[in-house]
This record gives sequence, structure tokens and C-alpha cells, in this order.
Amino acid sequence: MSFINIIESKSCSSKKTAYLVLNGELQISFLKTQLKDKTSIYCVDGAFNTLKHCDLPCVEILGDLDSLERATSYPETRWLPDQNKTDLEKSLDYLASEFTDIDIYGASGKQMDHFLGNLSVAKKYFTELTIRFYDPKYIFFYTQCDVNICNVKNKMVSIIPFPTARSVTSKGLFYPLKRTDLYLGSKIGIRNQADASDVSINFEAGGMVIFIYYE
Repeated sequence: MSFINIIESKSCSSKKTAYLVLNGELQISFLKTQLKDKTSIYCVDGAFNTLKHCDLPCVEILGDLDSLERATSYPETRWLPDQNKTDLEKSLDYLASEFTDIDIYGASGKQMDHFLGNLSVAKKYFTELTIRFYDPKYIFFYTQCDVNICNVKNKMVSIIPFPTARSVTSKGLFYPLKRTDLYLGSKIGIRNQADASDVSINFEAGGMVIFIYYE
């Protein structure tokens, strides 16, 4: 798959990225390709059951640790027992002390309520962390900022208001948006296509989830 570069108008003096694997739908070949040569890899609870087959280093297993299979050895574990938060929220709280960017794998598939919950968490932590979700078919992320996306010509792009995005203008999409208001339950920007290598999405208020398909 080709490299996709996403730039949000969200300033940070120094960026440090953690790679967080959730216990969603995981594809071993995809994880091996994406996380090859990465060092700051963390697992949320039962995700280690899959990651251990990928020959990838895991710094720590995070969460309430109730979904781990028996294994002869584990990496370091960090018990995060707060039952008022999801394992993802607890993991982000823990990682935020060291990292600014979190690339998340396994956030989609399996249970759809967890998928929607993960989007809500991304919205909740938007001001603290830059969070992006990686799936074998697409990248997606929540943003309240203008976005530039590079190297996406002919790729499918969907813009979903979450729940509203006001005065949205796009450049580089086949069906351009021009100061368009988007609302869940009304008008959304689904299944568009990039007809330029670089795409920009600007809006005045609200938030959105953007999906970019690899192929």
C-alpha cells in the first residue's frame, strides 16, 4: 500500500508516537507490515493474543488484563483498573505522559459498539493527543482542525460529520464541497474520490471523522 501523509493544523513542538494495538479485528500480515521496525508498541489486554504471533516487540500490555490467554511469558503488564473508563481511555491516559501521537490498530471490526465508542474516545482526547486509526482497508481519524492529505490521488475519501461540521470546503476531491454544512442524519460527504495527489479539507466549526481508503 502507498504512503499517505496526513497533516492537521494542530501544532506540537515535538512529536513522539506510540503504536497501540486494540483487541478488535486484527490481521497478522497487516500488523507485520505496518509495525515492522517500530519499537514503542503497546497492547490493550487481549490484543496480545494476536500480537504474540507477529514476532513484534511489545513494550507493555495495558488494561484490566481480563482477556489474556495463558502464555509461557508476557512482556511487562500494566494493570489499569478504573472501571469508569474503557481500556482504550485508560491506555491513552497512561501513554499521554510520554507520547503526543497515538497510532491505533484493531479499533474496527468485531463489535460495532466498541468501534463507535472508539470514535467517541478520539473526540474526547482530541485536544490532548493526535490519534489515528489504521485498518487493513483504510485510515480514519477524528478532527476539529483543517486537514491536508498527501499522496491520495484516486483513493476514496469519506467525510462524516461528528455530529456536525459547518462551512466545509474541500480541494482535490472529485465532488468538491464549497462552504457546505454537514450534519449526521442529513448531509454527509461519503464515498468521494481524490482527483489530485493532495487534498485539503477546511471548515469553520464542529468536528468530523475522515476515512481514507488505501485502494
